[in-house]
Amino acid sequence: MKVDIDAIQYLYGPNLAHNAGNTVYTFVSTVRYNETIWDGGGNDTIVVDGSADAGISLVPGTWSSVGVPLTFSNRNPDLSLADPRPDLTDPLTVYIYDTVLIENAIGGGGNDVLIGNAAGNWLQGGAGNDGLDGGLGIDLAVYGAVRASAAVAATATGFSVTSDLDGADTLVNVERLQFADSALALDLDGNAGTVAKVLGAVFGRDEVANEVYAGIGLYYIDGGMAYESLMQLAIDARLGIGASHPAVVDLLYANVVGVPPGDADRTHFVGLLDSRAYTVAGLGVMAADIDLNVTNINLIGLAQQGLEYAPYLGG
Repeated sequence: MKVDIDAIQYLYGPNLAHNAGNTVYTFVSTVRYNETIWDGGGNDTIVVDGSADAGISLVPGTWSSVGVPLTFSNRNPDLSLADPRPDLTDPLTVYIYDTVLIENAIGGGGNDVLIGNAAGNWLQGGAGNDGLDGGLGIDLAVYGAVRASAAVAATATGFSVTSDLDGADTLVNVERLQFADSALALDLDGNAGTVAKVLGAVFGRDEVANEVYAGIGLYYIDGGMAYESLMQLAIDARLGIGASHPAVVDLLYANVVGVPPGDADRTHFVGLLDSRAYTVAGLGVMAADIDLNVTNINLIGLAQQGLEYAPYLGG
């Protein structure tokens, strides 16, 4: 079917109106498929319904294993005797067209493999022991279990998530976990780490555990906000817009060092702001990145267990 789509698009161009909305493609594990997905847009999902093992690749131009494997006969109808070679079985049954972007995948009850693409993917493995690879982007794995009933552990390549409800899953390139009652950010070497450092420097190390604050920070930085812009947003929220330079220095110094600055240190850092050697946000980033702040917030420990957050505005 891919070559048919190639030919039609060569003659008439792509039909961007076809399945242009949010489309759900459901495949039953007991049915045989041989098809190509063409989708005009929207936020789309592939769903496997059934208990058989499935493999879903959301990468454009690749095949997935959903439904009953295809069988190709080697028998030659012109011969009286059957060809002794065995029939060929191919588990690859559904193809995503080369230019089509499908964002989400939901596995069935088997041991599934879900592979994401460059978009921010929503991956849900189901009850089996699944392997989830989010690929590029900020990817979310969804679980039915509550957080307390799931064991989350760092591995050499990512994380493992195990619960009685969802099975034992292996995660690679997955940055966010959504449980029934809470959420967890795993990319402490990326956006989640930036948020944790900002919270430690501006609000104090105890507030790194504030799930609401963490959720707000992740919402903005996942949406493309720069580190310094997030820092300025946090300082404005903590001190008010246009706070004085001495107030900024006192806040950052006390949160990172643990005591108010002495006169010499206060004069030095206020001078950096007054002379415009640093912006307020730039000084905040410097404070957030120093080893003392990283130690205070236990960034290494967070990298093993994740940063809990409350999704903000549906993020």
